[in-house]
Amino acid sequence: MADLLIPLRELAHTDANVAYHLWVLVFPIVWVTLNKDEQVTLAKPMINLLSKDYHKRQQASRPNVVQALLEGLQLSHPQPRMPSELIKYIGKTYNAWHIALALLESHVMLFPNDSKCSESLAELYRLLNEEDMRCGLWKKRSVTAETRAGLSLVQHGYWHRAQSLFYQAMVKATQGTYNNTVPKAEMCLWEEQWLYCASQLSQWDALADFGKSVENYEILLDSLWKLPDWTYMKEHVIPKAQVEETPKLRLIQAYFALHDKNTNGVGDAENMVGKGVDLALEQWWQLPEMSVHSRIPLLQQFQQIVEVQESARILMDISNGNKLSGNSVVGVQGNLYADLKDILETWRLRTPNEWDNMSVWYDLLQWRNEMYNSVIDAFKDFGTTNSALHHLGYRDKAWTVNRLAHIARKQGLFDVCVTILEKLYGHSTMEVQV
Repeated sequence: MADLLIPLRELAHTDANVAYHLWVLVFPIVWVTLNKDEQVTLAKPMINLLSKDYHKRQQASRPNVVQALLEGLQLSHPQPRMPSELIKYIGKTYNAWHIALALLESHVMLFPNDSKCSESLAELYRLLNEEDMRCGLWKKRSVTAETRAGLSLVQHGYWHRAQSLFYQAMVKATQGTYNNTVPKAEMCLWEEQWLYCASQLSQWDALADFGKSVENYEILLDSLWKLPDWTYMKEHVIPKAQVEETPKLRLIQAYFALHDKNTNGVGDAENMVGKGVDLALEQWWQLPEMSVHSRIPLLQQFQQIVEVQESARILMDISNGNKLSGNSVVGVQGNLYADLKDILETWRLRTPNEWDNMSVWYDLLQWRNEMYNSVIDAFKDFGTTNSALHHLGYRDKAWTVNRLAHIARKQGLFDVCVTILEKLYGHSTMEVQV
């Protein structure tokens, strides 16, 4: 045995993958040889070991100790019962997604009445953008028919009907129709899905009012800049907001810095973008290696990050160009604002997929709309000296509004389409050749 174990031990110290696979292979074999009392005795210290904080030092390592320990337990028969919250935390923190999912799925089948286990599994599905799996899980454990019907409508993109159904369910709950038979988690799901439907229907006023009523700063940050209501955001949200550090938060802070146009606006925005990139890359690294679907929201945020950087370049180009044009009328007719024109032309070519949700389109094009307002404001006095520059912002803004309305109509959101055409352009003049 010594002749076998000593070389294996040396290999395990040399190659982490050897150590990982040795543990995963050997531990289930040893586990099955133990009697039931010994398994129960061993399970508690194993759970305590998995919950230790010092594992965080290996959070970015692949493979890591926690992955090995968890997979060894997952392959053991009978499986020791572990706290579902711990499995969820390990899964999302140490890139042990599939091991944690397999454990929780088996726990859900073995303990169907354990609501915490189902909620932990649903949360992992949500973090991996597996909405169909999440909806399927909720349909199996939901108490009311409204939940099942509403989730089916959401899956098929019938946002108006789903929103109405969830609202009716919430009203019934407040009126005492269900007599406390509906779990709190299911009621929270109704509210969450109502808010999700509202975002898909571009109901930013309703979302802002809801955020104000419950002091939910995450919702306020996401909705106020799309109204836009920068003043309320500056006075009541930015000073008070204490929300989780995410790439989306950094994006919104960068939007605010660029819109504010103070002396350090561009510098502040670039600083926020840098922090947002770091957070996005950290999230990317924590996702499963072969999962494309889970990375789609991050890919969409990367595009927004790139366009914030380009927006900063637009504002710098306008500022530098205006300084030069003040000294030379000829310069206005020359190659000034070349960077600005290139970016605006690129934006027309770089749009989301037609099948992407309306919220993805709105997030991207609403910010572009803000930048077109800056371009229009910068060149409003160029009507006689340079009509091409004067109409530049109007032309691209009109194209963007029409494109966004077209996508809304194509996705069957006719009310959203009409609202976009009525409110988003906001100018009495328009370049004819759009």
